[in-house]
Amino acid sequence: MKEIFKLTIITAIMGILYVFIELLYKGYTYWQLALIGGLAGMLTGYTNSILRWKLPLLLQGALGMVIATTCEFVGGYYFNICNHCSIWDYSNLPFNFYGQICLYYSVAWFFLSVLGIFLYNNIRYKVFREPNPKK
Repeated sequence: MKEIFKLTIITAIMGILYVFIELLYKGYTYWQLALIGGLAGMLTGYTNSILRWKLPLLLQGALGMVIATTCEFVGGYYFNICNHCSIWDYSNLPFNFYGQICLYYSVAWFFLSVLGIFLYNNIRYKVFREPNPKK
């Protein structure tokens, strides 16, 4: 139960930070993006903590990119297609899939995932007083 609480707090922190990134990048955002970005960040960090640094950082970032892109697709399908929220539409970008994900933003997720891995570890270390993860 403590772990679920910690993961919920981490998801909220990651979601808030992602909303700020959206505001800086586009000047506006939607509350749904806090859910998607927070979940993507938490899942990326949690997956990394399970792997315990067995993968090089570039592969961890690539795995995070896949996790985040999957979260973006599932979130986009639910919010944009099923509920017609029209939050984003990548149909005009090359290499898109149903207008919900595209290569351009997947690459961005790679870099955000690498940052998210360090952020996740620092939150666990500084907020929850867990041991600092070592390589």
